[in-house]
Formats: sequence, structure tokens, C-alpha cells
Amino acid sequence: MVRIRHINNSLIIELEGDYLTLSTTSYGGGLRLINTVVFTQVSKQFNEDPIDYSRNLLKRLSLPLTKTIVFLTATDIHSKYVVKVNRDVGITLVMTLGIDPLACVGGLTREVKSKVGDVCKHHGTINIFIAVNKPLNIRSLAELLMLTSAVKALALSDLCLMCNESRRAYSSAVDATAVASRAGRFIDTYVGPATPIGSAVSVLIYESIVELALKDLDENTKFKLLTGFSINEIKEFIYRIYEELLKTSNVSVSKVKRVINEVIDEELSDPNVWMLLASFKYPEILSSIGWIPRLSRVEYERDSVKIIADEVLGMSLSTYINGVKGLMSYYWLDRVKDKIDMIRGKAPFSDDLLTSFMGSIISKVLDRILREE
Repeated sequence: MVRIRHINNSLIIELEGDYLTLSTTSYGGGLRLINTVVFTQVSKQFNEDPIDYSRNLLKRLSLPLTKTIVFLTATDIHSKYVVKVNRDVGITLVMTLGIDPLACVGGLTREVKSKVGDVCKHHGTINIFIAVNKPLNIRSLAELLMLTSAVKALALSDLCLMCNESRRAYSSAVDATAVASRAGRFIDTYVGPATPIGSAVSVLIYESIVELALKDLDENTKFKLLTGFSINEIKEFIYRIYEELLKTSNVSVSKVKRVINEVIDEELSDPNVWMLLASFKYPEILSSIGWIPRLSRVEYERDSVKIIADEVLGMSLSTYINGVKGLMSYYWLDRVKDKIDMIRGKAPFSDDLLTSFMGSIISKVLDRILREE
């Protein structure tokens, strides 16, 4: 149904004949007949007019100006793309994906992908092209566009991509989508979630987003999504807490930092620690929208005395990491948390996630330092 080729930083999809396409791309957006689709990689500092840039690109590639749509992305066009085909239903999906910057309800955006030195960079967009080998009409294409957006939002939510402590992302900030059907005698066909076409499209989109996103989500990014901080930031915070509140004599700075690095790296090699960290997030999301029976949003925001689940989770995490010592250290850090900028003012479950994790890590660090003395 399609022919795909690479030319430099462009991925070119040539369709077998004309397709009626409904798209949100800057170039070729709206409703038009096309026979070619281009995904092209631009620099992370891209600030040119996207229409002029795309038109000049198509001229260089000798592609038809009036029958081509162009997706722009800053993600790596050679490694962060996927092509999936369902031959039984006659569907082809092409997608490129980069998770930054994320977008959440209310205009919230967030960059979470950290590189060397924890410097966040715009990593791309989620660009999706879907071709159906049947002549659908405009209403059916609009239905596919709606379905694509819904499944994308679900996949990002399941991946725990978040803008803040309680708001999950539904897209990146600059996504584009195009849905297309073979030109012909167009038919008004229902293509909703329960239909063969809608069902197949939903599977292809969901699997593709998860597959590509997991390539992009290294441990540091996952940790930042759960805690709000990178691993290096947490290591530095723990060292500062040690220096300001726990410093023991005759222990060098280099030794303390070495032990902190070792302990955190060891704990984050345990999948159970990751699962316990993740267990704090869902209650926070549900509480923040008033979903929990007999707990209003106002009560949650005020950290009502009704809420003890955050402490139960904190006890579980700290005890798992270092037993009673970890638990006592969590209690201690929880009592002094208002003195710590990074914890002060955090939502109820987030502050217990941080105090239980850092407190139990501190207890292990002290154990190891004293044992080595």
C-alpha cells in the first residue's frame, strides 16, 4: 500500500494512488488529496516559517507541492520512527515520537527528558499518519482523527508521562496527526472503537506509542516523572541534608558522595523499589480530582488528617529499603521537611514519596559510612 524511503533527514512515504487526507500538519493541513507524506527532522532550535521550509524541502526532494503533507520533528528520524501494517483490515501507520515538551490540561507543559548534566532539551513531537485502504468520507476521517487523539492520550497516561504531581500528559506540545483513505467513491462508514477499522487503528497507535516512548524513557527520565527530580538532583539533595543536619566528623566529602551514589544506584537496580515509588502516583491523581469517596478536593489540598495512605506507602517504601532504620529515618525527615526547600509545599503523596525514599537512603548511607570507619 505504501513505499518508504530515506533521503538524508527525511522519511518519505509514497502512496499507491491518491488518498483523501484530513490532517493537522502545518504544510498540507486540512482536507486534501495526497499521494506522498514526508516526515523530516529539523534542528531543536528550529524557528523558520514551517510552510516556507516545507515548500523548499519538497522542491529539493522533487516531490509534488500540492499532493504532499509534511510532518516536522526534532526527534531522530532514523531511530525514533515506526511503521506498522494491519493487512487484514488494510491499515498502515507511520509514527515518529519524542516526548518533550509534554502538554497537560490547562496549558501546562513540561520537559522531562534529561541529557548529560541533566540539561533538558526539546526532543521532538508525536507525529502520526494513518492510511486506510478504503474510500472513507470526511465524517469517517474525522472520527478516525478523534479516535487517534483518544488512544494517544491513553497511551501517554499509561506511560506515567506527567506535567506535575497530579496532571498526566495527553500529548506533546506540538503534535500533528493525519488520517487518510483511498480515493474513490467515498462511503460513510462508522469507524469507531468497536469496529474492525477502529479497533485495528487503536491497537496500532497504542502499541507504537508505547514501543517508541519506552526507547525514549531512560531510568533518569522515569525517576523524574515519579519524583519530580532527576537522580543526580536527589543525590545532591541528600548530600545537602547530610551536610546541614547530619554531618559527622572525619568523613571526607568525596567519601560521603561516593557512598550516596553507591546506595542510590543499588536501590534503583531493584524493580520493587520502582514499583513502590510508582504506587504513590495514582492516589495523588485520583485525590486531586475529587474521585476518592468522602474526601473532597479541598480536604486533599489541605492535607486532611483523614489521609494516612500516604504515610502507609511511605512506611512500606522506607521499611523495604532499610527496615526499622529506614522507617525511623523517614519519620525523622518527615518531621523536619518544612526546613527543606525541595519538599516544602509538595502535594501530600509527593512529599511522603520524597521523605520516605530519601530518609531510608540516608539511613543506609550512615550505616555504610559508620561501618567503614
